[in-house]
Amino acid sequence: MILKVLVTGAAGNIAYSLFHYIANGDAFGKNQRICLVLLDVTPAMELLRAVVMELQDCAFDLLREIVATDREEIAFTDLDVAILIGSIPHHAGMLKKDLLKSNVRIFRSQGQALNKFSKKTVKVIVVGNPANTNCLVALKNAPTIPPENFSSLNRLGLNRAKYQIAARLSVEPKDVRNLIVWGNPSPKLYPDVNHAYFIRKCKKMSVTDGVGDSDWLQGDFIRIIQERNNTITKVRKLSSAMSAAKAISDHLRDLWVGTPEGDWTSMGVISNGNSYGVAEDLIYSFPVTIQNKTWKLVQDLAISDFSKQKMKLCTEEIVDERNQALTFLSERFIRLFQMNRYPMSVMEGELLKLLDTAPPDNVKEMKRDFTTFLKLYWNVMFGEEQSIQWDNIIPPSEKSVLSYDSLQARELPEDMASLLNKLVVVKLNGGLGSSMGVSGPKCLIEVRNGCSFLDLAVEQIEHMNRTYGSDVPLVLMNSFHTDEETLKVIPKYSECNLKLSTFCQSSYPVLSKETMLPLTRVAGKSGDSELWYPPGHGDIYTSLANSGLLKSFLAEGKEYAFISNIDNLGASVDLSILSYLLQPANSAPCDFIMEVTNKTRADVKGGTMIQYDGGLRLLEIAQVPREHVEKFTSVSQFKTFNTNNLWVSLTAMKSLGESDNLDTEIIVNNKTLATGQNVVQLETAAGAAIRNFDRALGVNVPRSRYQPVKNTGDLLLAM
Repeated sequence: MILKVLVTGAAGNIAYSLFHYIANGDAFGKNQRICLVLLDVTPAMELLRAVVMELQDCAFDLLREIVATDREEIAFTDLDVAILIGSIPHHAGMLKKDLLKSNVRIFRSQGQALNKFSKKTVKVIVVGNPANTNCLVALKNAPTIPPENFSSLNRLGLNRAKYQIAARLSVEPKDVRNLIVWGNPSPKLYPDVNHAYFIRKCKKMSVTDGVGDSDWLQGDFIRIIQERNNTITKVRKLSSAMSAAKAISDHLRDLWVGTPEGDWTSMGVISNGNSYGVAEDLIYSFPVTIQNKTWKLVQDLAISDFSKQKMKLCTEEIVDERNQALTFLSERFIRLFQMNRYPMSVMEGELLKLLDTAPPDNVKEMKRDFTTFLKLYWNVMFGEEQSIQWDNIIPPSEKSVLSYDSLQARELPEDMASLLNKLVVVKLNGGLGSSMGVSGPKCLIEVRNGCSFLDLAVEQIEHMNRTYGSDVPLVLMNSFHTDEETLKVIPKYSECNLKLSTFCQSSYPVLSKETMLPLTRVAGKSGDSELWYPPGHGDIYTSLANSGLLKSFLAEGKEYAFISNIDNLGASVDLSILSYLLQPANSAPCDFIMEVTNKTRADVKGGTMIQYDGGLRLLEIAQVPREHVEKFTSVSQFKTFNTNNLWVSLTAMKSLGESDNLDTEIIVNNKTLATGQNVVQLETAAGAAIRNFDRALGVNVPRSRYQPVKNTGDLLLAM
């Protein structure tokens, strides 16, 4: 097997010194063939080409391939090992926050590249300083890679300490064992000899006894190690390179070969679960043993009061670095660090536990739901920030929002049945009647002359089919809240002149706001329904496809779906809009139409259509920066709002689903349960999908097409 190894900062001095150790077999073994990937910034590519020539000229037997690039998507693909050396070095006069800010950008990007392109078994070694914090940033940006696959270089401090002790004892450095370097590769690093021993004439002896000078061990010895890099830099005018490269090689060899029985080494690893009182969620240098390329903390060593104080100083420094780094990450990442210290693997494990409790006939459906849920979770916790830059918002042009009058002025075809037969009507039926004092599905509430919302929807479609001789089906998207009760009344429509189908949208677990993990421990109806939720009507695109209905409708020649809320009494099939879609004048067919209507003071919180980044978007009030909310709610500046009457091409919907490219803004809905517990629901809105369709339009319709019944008072308008 050829091992694919990446070195970043590959044109730098440390990498230059490291390549010999990798290509000659010192790091990974004398029989391990290597594909060496070299990554650096674009201005360094000419120098990197010279490095490649030198590597070729060395004629290393183990070096089978060399790839030099300035592109992360090439460098990080299918890696076995990533050695992240490249970072912004500290310069004279540079503030620490500026150093951290620069490096957070680098290691966030590289962590995301690892997550997207590398093998999930990749071993990641971070060298670029501040190495521990940079390692944590990379780790948090690669949540699908196990945290234990990440480590930071603290071996240089260990090697420096070994040499000083060996010189003091007149033994070889390899005979000094079980030294510990605690903390950070910085001037606060703490070399600890309290558990170390050395070998002399085949006998083991304590380092403290052998040196016999506690003042030196607790004074000059520590200062020499802590100040070594600064001492070298003052003389060389460059930081340590040759010794750093040797330390990286030693770190890799220990990781690949393992530590001898009874011995340990030191490396920066995730601090979770340590027995030394070091804060959780840090990368911190601990003593570790290594077997089968997996490290394990050496726990419960006796720690002196002197050592505790030194370790505390290290912890405080790393915590301060981490907290400063947080200020340069998005709010989403601050939430990740402060509330959710769990990688994706833990969430996946929780969902697997829920699957184990599911009834056998529900397992396949739940797996499918969990797949889409994990995509939302990933995007909220780890994905790119979906913020709106207010100054980049442009009002939609007249070409983007058509007037309803212009559509009505078009002559309708004589054979309307041929157009109607290409249509599917979908009613969003996931809501309960709670706001109207009813515990069951809202669709079953009587609205007018003894007819329910569902009755009226059926009557509208049946009347249209009878009038035009068409075959327009009605489809209900139910939620688990409404599905059972709705299905009970479906048989009463069996003699009506329409095909009535239903499907159930996804069901996701409610998350604890504190841990961002599921609260429920039981799947299905046997669990607490308050701990599950339907994830908003944006789920229609996935759920319609998963139900098999999308495929069936396309096979029947259906081309468009008219989607609306079942409680909107004005949302009937509009023949002018349908005709425009199926018989466009001098233009390509439209894939998505959103009906908007003029805003009144009662509608100020409704989502509005905007032009953004060259396309149409739905802007919701939750996305608006606080200082611009007043402008957003202004009737004069944002004159229309989304009615949630949507016309969508079934073919385009299918293409987006198959390519897995459907991208909608995620609504993080904070709620409080009856128990008082704060929870989070991740939801999407159907209208937000407009950004995915290249040929999308708005139509400014009359208010009569938006007549929602949200409470009992609205019933007076429906009489």
